[in-house]
Amino acid sequence: MPKFTASAEPVCEGSNTFDVKVTIQTAGTFKITLARGLATVGNGPIPQDIITSQGGSAGNGATTTLSISVADTAGVVVVVEDEATGCANAGISGKAVLIKKPQWKVTTAPVCSVNNDSYSVSFTVTPDLGTVKVNNGILTKAGAIYTVTGIPSGTNLIIVDSLTAVCKFDTTITGPNCGCPPKVPIAIAASVLVCASDPIPFLEVTVGPGETANWYATETSTTILAGGANTLKYKPTGEGVFWAESIKVGVGCKSTLRVPVTLRIDNPKCIPLVVKKKK
Repeated sequence: MPKFTASAEPVCEGSNTFDVKVTIQTAGTFKITLARGLATVGNGPIPQDIITSQGGSAGNGATTTLSISVADTAGVVVVVEDEATGCANAGISGKAVLIKKPQWKVTTAPVCSVNNDSYSVSFTVTPDLGTVKVNNGILTKAGAIYTVTGIPSGTNLIIVDSLTAVCKFDTTITGPNCGCPPKVPIAIAASVLVCASDPIPFLEVTVGPGETANWYATETSTTILAGGANTLKYKPTGEGVFWAESIKVGVGCKSTLRVPVTLRIDNPKCIPLVVKKKK
């Protein structure tokens, strides 16, 4: 008669299945059947209302894992049959323990850093029984409060609480786009006048830290004349009114308004001013 032990593994809240592990001490090859009932014919146990079965399972201390529906967490009948002799033995798995999902509570809402490139947030976990990890930033703990700092602006924070090797629960805190929308850029000179004989100058704006500028031909145009990491200056090919907006580098949010910068070219050519030294 096969000797074995069987146990129902903990089931994670929200899971549709759980595992039953069967360790067979007797040497040989066996058929394992999980069922909801048992009958006896002669000297052998006969499983009733079978849930699942698996043949070819090794013995001699080997463990076989079978997954079944959470509908049977109250416990199942386990029948182990020696495939060579037909001898069988029966036992029960025991009741599966339910591992409940923890509750997360934000104790300090996301706060942006001074230069708006990152944010921090604090939270608690109840019950605080597992291993807590995050996908970004630096995680520290003081008492019951976890704090994460240095999370990149615009990045969601994912918190994972591992209560067992199998039961891992997570939650997401939506990251703020710090410094969004950025302020409207400031023109170094709102209107520039040059002589036709002079080279066309750069038009220039200033923006906040971590920002750059996009330049357009009109206030509502979607075609960028110049944009990128270093486009606070723009050199047009001719006169006109050009429009600049601020954009947050790495985040992409833009100022709600654009600032106009006018370039006028004086025609006919200007008369050069000659300065003579007094004798």
